[in-house]
Amino acid sequence: QHFSFGVTPADGGETFAGTIESPLHNVVNPGKDRETILRIERATRAGEFPPDALPAKILELALLHDKVGMHDKAAALLKRLIRQQPEYRQAGLCHLSNVYGRKGDAYRQEKCLLDAVLAGSAMALLNLANLYSRKGRWTEAEEMCRRFEAEEPSAIGMVLLARCLRAQGRNDEAAEALADAFRRFGQDLPSF
Repeated sequence: QHFSFGVTPADGGETFAGTIESPLHNVVNPGKDRETILRIERATRAGEFPPDALPAKILELALLHDKVGMHDKAAALLKRLIRQQPEYRQAGLCHLSNVYGRKGDAYRQEKCLLDAVLAGSAMALLNLANLYSRKGRWTEAEEMCRRFEAEEPSAIGMVLLARCLRAQGRNDEAAEALADAFRRFGQDLPSF
């Protein structure tokens, strides 16, 4: 699926390493998603979609490329969508952050989520809280949870807030947050 390589100058020095997506991946994996990608790309080139449907098709293509492991192609499509279609900025940034997360690029993932928060995405607050909690940045995670809860109260936000409080040794507040979550969202909590 990918080629890894390293280049070292002949006179010594630091080795440059990288990964390239294999063009053979298209040939070796002709699954349903791959066929959908090819069908959408052909229809786009042939002008079969009305102009107002193109942004949604670009987003669909990006998500399919990400699903089949072609993260660089997905990122390029999402960046293009964000640049050209302001109404897709929030969703595009959130999806791009997921692509960077799958690629292991935590810096760009965080940057995309912060940009999405600035663009008004409440879901990006929750994703950022989750990212910070995975990194052990509990104070920042708590802040994002509280901001998310102010905009879109939810069971998952309350449970994550309780986790952040507990990790900071604030067990009484964590118990209170969980009790509040059960009172407000009891029917949604069994999935956790």
